[in-house]
Amino acid sequence: MLSPDDILVSIEVSAVPAEVPLSEWIRRGPELRAFTSPDLPRSRLTGEDLPRAVIPIAFRNDYVSRELIATGQLADPWPGAAAQAGDPMLGGRQLLAMMLGTTRTDPQTLDAEVTAAVQRCAAGQQWDYVVAFAETAGGLGLRAVVPVLCDLLPSCPDPVPIIDTLALLGGSEAVPALVGRLGGEASRRCLYAIYAIGTPEAHRTLADIANGQEWPDELRQLARQLA
Repeated sequence: MLSPDDILVSIEVSAVPAEVPLSEWIRRGPELRAFTSPDLPRSRLTGEDLPRAVIPIAFRNDYVSRELIATGQLADPWPGAAAQAGDPMLGGRQLLAMMLGTTRTDPQTLDAEVTAAVQRCAAGQQWDYVVAFAETAGGLGLRAVVPVLCDLLPSCPDPVPIIDTLALLGGSEAVPALVGRLGGEASRRCLYAIYAIGTPEAHRTLADIANGQEWPDELRQLARQLA
């Protein structure tokens, strides 16, 4: 298991971001900088970049976590420190609506529209647009796009943004697609994504990889650390 002391995150506190242990961010939170979010996590031991999803959702201080806190689905880890008025995700939904060319900002419409947009862009080999739509959907917790991203993962020329989005949106349905990408580039990133998904199936998969003789020693060792 990853310890918060073993993860470094970047915090925008001035013109030059500060890098602090995740454990410190968890303890202090955004304080007076209400919209500050931890970003760019990396391993303190190896320097390896990690998916943003390794930051527990309650402590991300992003659109999704703020909405879950505002609606009582998550406990506020820093009561009163970053209180938000209105819809915490409205700004992000409005941005995505502009990208999609629609005036509708309700989650159901955006879910369907962004999924269709990803499919169209992938069919046209417009991978930059695929990544832009996928990352925005991930930041807003729009899960309808997950099956499409799973289908695209084997062919995407730059798999890391798709892997990271699947880690954020989670769900056991993403685990087989991530396993299918093991053995090539971004294999370690896939293992971290499976770890971040955190479902019982994800944990069983890590244990299977840790004990599977068919996997390279490097992946087995990492899976053993994460399981």
